[in-house]
Amino acid sequence: MTNSRIEMDQISYKDDSQDGLSIDVAIIGAGVSGLYAGYRLLTGEYSDSIHHPSSVHIFDLDDRIGGRLLSIKLPGTDIIGELGGMRYMTSQKITTKLIEDVFRLNYKSFPLGNPKKHFYYFRKQRFKGNAWDIAQKNNQEFKTHYYLNKDEEGYSPNQLFNKVIYDVLMDDPWFIKNYENSVKRINKYIHEFKISSRQWDDIKINLSYYRNSSPYNGMKVREIGFWNLIKDRIGQEGFSFLADSGGYFSNTINWNAAEAMPYMVGDFSSEDVEYRTIENGYDQLAYALAKNYNESRGSQLWIRNQLITFNKSSNENRNYSLKFWNKKGKYYWTVYADKIILAMPRWSLKLLDQENFFFDKKTENELQRNIRANA
Repeated sequence: MTNSRIEMDQISYKDDSQDGLSIDVAIIGAGVSGLYAGYRLLTGEYSDSIHHPSSVHIFDLDDRIGGRLLSIKLPGTDIIGELGGMRYMTSQKITTKLIEDVFRLNYKSFPLGNPKKHFYYFRKQRFKGNAWDIAQKNNQEFKTHYYLNKDEEGYSPNQLFNKVIYDVLMDDPWFIKNYENSVKRINKYIHEFKISSRQWDDIKINLSYYRNSSPYNGMKVREIGFWNLIKDRIGQEGFSFLADSGGYFSNTINWNAAEAMPYMVGDFSSEDVEYRTIENGYDQLAYALAKNYNESRGSQLWIRNQLITFNKSSNENRNYSLKFWNKKGKYYWTVYADKIILAMPRWSLKLLDQENFFFDKKTENELQRNIRANA
């Protein structure tokens, strides 16, 4: 197991430039997705019919790697503060295998605490986190200061999330025909979901939304925002209840409803999830990826270099030209590549030149719709 932290000064990188650089693959973004893509492209096994790239370079505008993972060791203590991602689920097979088996990072359990000792304070009402459980065991409904619909009263936030998703699934005849046996209503408050990742991929594409008098009636769920769906099912007060008491701002933002469903029932609202974290900080996953990527022939990490735009190349040897801004020297330079991977979140994509061929709103409507659908 790896006991000490991997720091940025242990990662090989360049922060200058090489104008006219010609490579097979350019990956934009040194977060976990970009680092993993580079690591797998250079270390993965290929079939005989697939060409192995000889050069895969990663570029990032920041002076560090890890993207939305950032762990800070508090001065004078052994406490690690997480300013980004902080844990993983054992059901996330790739992440778990990388941390525990491939890189052999020290990991530990990430307990969420005892609901009996958690306090809620909403709308001048204070109570413990197990108030719903106590009431339900006594055949009572624990009522908050939210004016919920009669059918939603007495549910805890996690239970109400599950109820909304269960009802949406069971309202679609297509789902009942194909996956009815994968979900179960245990009692009024408890719903069980036994849907595999592969099944969710099918459901996300094909699931339709049915609710009489709804403006979304008959639409694909993947075309509906998650908070729009929640408000349509349980109203503004129900949405406010989930947004305030659900524990995470991100749970009720307006991301793609079809994408939100498997995460909600498999992570935030599930009672059986086992969380773990990395002892030296969760960003060690990114640093371990970078370290192993750098050990591969054909790798090069470039930091403090911002992608401005990219275009189809007039260079006969490569498909694309990429224009970068070097933050250190304050100048532009060009890279040529056959493949580009934009390993970037939605708002970072918005910082790129929106007038180039790839983001053309007239010809790339589907791409624009997909970008808007993600948080």
